[in-house]
Amino acid sequence: MFDDFYLDPDEAQIMNAIYKNYVEVNKDANARRTSTRIDPNQLQKLVPNFSPSKIRKVCISLQDDGLLDLTFGSNQLSEIDLTGTTIRAFEN
Repeated sequence: MFDDFYLDPDEAQIMNAIYKNYVEVNKDANARRTSTRIDPNQLQKLVPNFSPSKIRKVCISLQDDGLLDLTFGSNQLSEIDLTGTTIRAFEN
């Protein structure tokens, strides 16, 4: 799926959870108005075995690989967004 990237098990679990949420949220959405965002609290519910600090660490690693865009507020992770490259990789 991500041939150009090596995803460790934590990264793969986070990416699968985020993509599964993306598909669920957008299953009935107009193709022009899809949402690619998830907040850390939603992600925490999808991967309850990850602490908030672990989610932050893994997401930053995925951002460094160009798979996620992150937004921070008050030095806290506030929004996680799939990149177009990531969505295409999952869909192919």
